[in-house]
Amino acid sequence: MWIHTKCGRHKKMFKKTVKQKRRLRYHVMCNAKQCTLLDKMVNNTFKLKRYYVDDPYEPYHLREEFPYTRTKPRPLPETANFVDISP
Repeated sequence: MWIHTKCGRHKKMFKKTVKQKRRLRYHVMCNAKQCTLLDKMVNNTFKLKRYYVDDPYEPYHLREEFPYTRTKPRPLPETANFVDISP
C-alpha cells in the first residue's frame, strides 16, 4: 500500500481558498494499478520495514484489515452466540 500527497499542493497558493489549502495537506492512498507500478519500480531494499522515532506514518505501516497483508488472525466478533452443548 502506497500513500502520497495531492497533486499541485504547492502551486498557485495565492489563488486557492483556505478550504482548498487545507484539503491539499492530506495524504491519499494509491489505487491498485499505481501500487503495482510502484512495487515494480522499487527493489526489495526500499521495501524493508524501517523504524523511526516519532514516525507520523506509523499507522499506515500496519495493514491488518486486508487479508493479504494481515499478520495476525482476525478476532472473533464479540456478539457471537456460542451454544454450550456439554451436558
